[in-house]
Amino acid sequence: MRGILGCLFWLCVFGSAILFDNSRLRAEDAADDCVELPADCLLAKARAALPELTRQLERDEVHLALTTALARLGRIDEAIAESVRIDNASTRADALGEIASASARKSNFDAAFQLAISAADGRIVSAQIDALETLATHLALDGNVDDAFDTVLAISNPYRRSQAQATIAVAIAKSGNISEAIWAASRIGMGYWFTDTQSDYKVASGVVARNAEFDHYWFYEALAGIAEIQCENRDFDAALQTAYAIPDLVGRSRALSRIAGAQASLGEIELALQTARRIDIAFGDRNALSAIAASMARQGDLDEGLTLAREIQATYGDGRALADTAAYAARSGKFESAVKIAEEIADVESLDLAWVAIASELARVGNIDGGIETLLRIADRNKRFDEALSIVEMLAREGRNAMALEMANSYADPRDIEEFMLVIVSELAAAGDTPTALNLAEKIRDPMLFALGFAALAGATVQ
Repeated sequence: MRGILGCLFWLCVFGSAILFDNSRLRAEDAADDCVELPADCLLAKARAALPELTRQLERDEVHLALTTALARLGRIDEAIAESVRIDNASTRADALGEIASASARKSNFDAAFQLAISAADGRIVSAQIDALETLATHLALDGNVDDAFDTVLAISNPYRRSQAQATIAVAIAKSGNISEAIWAASRIGMGYWFTDTQSDYKVASGVVARNAEFDHYWFYEALAGIAEIQCENRDFDAALQTAYAIPDLVGRSRALSRIAGAQASLGEIELALQTARRIDIAFGDRNALSAIAASMARQGDLDEGLTLAREIQATYGDGRALADTAAYAARSGKFESAVKIAEEIADVESLDLAWVAIASELARVGNIDGGIETLLRIADRNKRFDEALSIVEMLAREGRNAMALEMANSYADPRDIEEFMLVIVSELAAAGDTPTALNLAEKIRDPMLFALGFAALAGATVQ
């Protein structure tokens, strides 16, 4: 009965829309007025909803979405003008951060820097620091390593400055220039920290306890990141050499753990186990062993992976390996086994991860009711809602539009259905399926969500 009602609901929403080609939606009847100048038309539709919004908070969200879309389109001056309309200072900082990052991606480095330093703290993180870090990364990848390090000197928090420097080094390694990456990493320990002004900025941190750790934590993390990349490139000996260049036992253990995890993901189980045995610090091999157990399950050796996962939980009280094993069992279609494995998990956080993984796989194969029933095992309602939203997002991203719509309709109540629709619109737009996304966006009645959907569509018109 619910399936029939669901079909009737979406027939009402889409009118004559029907399904075709492996769950893709027909969209020939989507709005025609955004064909000639799609970005401008889509932006105009988003702005048209603003008069209906009575709360400044909602208007700020729309202006932020419009700013983001304009920045992605490369229309920086218009994006700046749009950001001025945002009333809340933190939201405005997020907007400036988006513009700065877009400028950096287009190699407009001077403008990006000026925008970044003018931003303040955003709603969740420091927009200024994120923008400066993004700018510095693009400078480094463009070959301007000195300029990249000079850029992050504008970050006043010394811990976050070192973190940004580590990000630079790892980005260089990802580009394939390992020797330059190692040199960049070494600058974290040699440059700023050994200048005459170092004592002015060495302050206590809630993340690390002693000044010596504070000075070198991100230096060690940068080397660990480089070692992991070397391992992913199958240069195992060089990865170990980089790890053993870390003089700190804790830092070296983290690097070895990451190498073992990378080896496991490559299917090199024996090598990964050998690397894990090199870890000297107590409990330092937990993440490595969890990655190995997951890799065993992924390669089809579910029983051996399960045995190791059980040992990890018994020794460390950590059920993540069991959650990963349950996920791979579900991915193999062994849903009953997956549920039984999940029921062995002792800690709630890992247990919830397992239920989400199983629910996602059930939804993927079209068992929407089973996916929802599994999600209902998550005790926290808000977490359950967020995970349902994530599954709908995943299905839309993979082009399983009909399944995404069915999941949204079956799970969401009438107050929330349009939030699910917005997620689907955004994923369809990002995938380049603008006509289908437009067809669905037109059906959203909430003015703020309607505007956010069309702003997302506008930003996604960039190819």
